[in-house]
Amino acid sequence: SNKRECNNGEWTGEKPACFGLNQENDYSMEKPPTILFRHELGPIAQSNEGKLIVYPGVILHMECLWIRRFGVPKWTVSHDY
Repeated sequence: SNKRECNNGEWTGEKPACFGLNQENDYSMEKPPTILFRHELGPIAQSNEGKLIVYPGVILHMECLWIRRFGVPKWTVSHDY
C-alpha cells in the first residue's frame, strides 16, 4: 500500500514485501529481474536492509536483464545524504 497507518497496534493496508535481486540469468516473470553491477573508482556495498550503497566518486554501471516485450522496468533511486 502507498500509505499505511497503525491503529491500536494493527497496521492498515497491504503488508510490504522485500525481494532480493535475482542472481541468476532467469527471466521468470515471478522473480525480480537480474541486475548486473560494475563499478569504478571506489567501492560499493550492501546494507543490512539490502540497500545498495555507492560511495562518493564511484561510477556505477547497472544493466537490467529483462524481456522487453513485457514492458520497460522502472529504476528508483533514493538517498538521504
